[in-house]
Amino acid sequence: MPASGRDTRVTLTPLARNAINSLSADSRPKTRRIAVNNPHGMVKISEKGSTYAMNVIKNSIGTSWFTSNGKSIHLKSAFPLIDFPETVGPLKGDHELDTVWVSLGQESDFLGKDVRGKAVFIYSIPTPSVLIQSSMWMESVGRAQKAGAAAIIVDVAIPGNMQYVSHLNGGRVRDIKVPVFTLGDDDGRAVEQMNAAAKGVGLKTHVRWEVGQYPDLKQDIVIGKLPGMTDENIVMVSHTDGFFEGAADNGAGTAAMLGTAEYFAKMPKEKRRRTLYFVALLDHHSGDRGSKWLHDNFQSVFAKTAMIVNSEHVAVLHSVLDRRWGSNDRPSLVATNAYEPSWWGVYGSERLARTIAHGLATFGVPTQLAQGGSAGEAANVQFDAPSFYLDNKGTFYHTDADTPDKIPASGLRNVVQAFAKIYDDINTVDLKDLQAPPSDRPGAVSRSASR
Repeated sequence: MPASGRDTRVTLTPLARNAINSLSADSRPKTRRIAVNNPHGMVKISEKGSTYAMNVIKNSIGTSWFTSNGKSIHLKSAFPLIDFPETVGPLKGDHELDTVWVSLGQESDFLGKDVRGKAVFIYSIPTPSVLIQSSMWMESVGRAQKAGAAAIIVDVAIPGNMQYVSHLNGGRVRDIKVPVFTLGDDDGRAVEQMNAAAKGVGLKTHVRWEVGQYPDLKQDIVIGKLPGMTDENIVMVSHTDGFFEGAADNGAGTAAMLGTAEYFAKMPKEKRRRTLYFVALLDHHSGDRGSKWLHDNFQSVFAKTAMIVNSEHVAVLHSVLDRRWGSNDRPSLVATNAYEPSWWGVYGSERLARTIAHGLATFGVPTQLAQGGSAGEAANVQFDAPSFYLDNKGTFYHTDADTPDKIPASGLRNVVQAFAKIYDDINTVDLKDLQAPPSDRPGAVSRSASR
């Protein structure tokens, strides 16, 4: 059982919850409209409720014990794959399994090893986080499953003993049908050492899980609106659910959206060329029902949208692997005063892409030079109108170390300033000059502009 003893259900992060409650003044799950006075007009906020079902892992989960020759290790960091309830099959499991360590899990690592019906441990290199890691792009997980593994435990090679809610994306084999758990590297190293001491013989892994079913959950979509001088608009979205404390994912994105809304709310309506929407979406991590609702119900708005913006994991401190000079110590994560670079991408005209690149560069928002990565929460709407996403998935993504101390206030300030400049700059451009050329619809995410 994980040390935290908590469910792995999707939760509303405290930062996002406070932000949403401060906007709505009432967090009860129902459909409503609320008018909030401000010095320069009226901000209208609505919530749209919908009922859905979700399966989650209850807190009695994970690879609980690992034993060899009478010695036991309690693997405190064990955590299930993000879509575990949808892939594992039985709602409950409690098994004691013979154990095999296959290192990186490449084809050569399986030679001479019978893994059928056993627990298979794989050492996985994050690139740079648990979202994309070697156990998938080396096809190690798929290889273990094909060979008949009864359970797969992935040791994530990030120093420390973090808990992870991992996607294991980035590989060609993703049709997972067996229980998969991740481990922090301290726990993984202890397993490997015990395996080596026992020469790989007589090792047992106790795997236990229980899936809870919640058929009548309620989600609310909060929509803030700042009227402008025309019926054209800009739409910003941010998801408000997250794992653990969810500071970067997605408290930071929600805070940046609210900071942008606050800046423009203080501006007289006469200075806002376009109407501005700010949309807080739930359920990003368990089906993206919120953005699907937006795609299905916002088409009349998107017909006159100059830009959709996804504010997702927008500012997080960068850490590096380092050790004492001249020592043979294992490296550790060392904090820096730099920010992690994000994915970014634009769907629209070349002029829109260059305007966004210039806005980010002006305020020092770090990104990869070329566009790429995932549109994240905006994936269901990114081709409904010109769009832009900023999305970081670095070291602390989906970990119990995603805490407020990783979020630099200066980084959030820079992002909000960049968003405000991008808004101001595109408000000098006609809608037709922001839209993607017909040959690009619904083309690739990237345009040719880079930073």
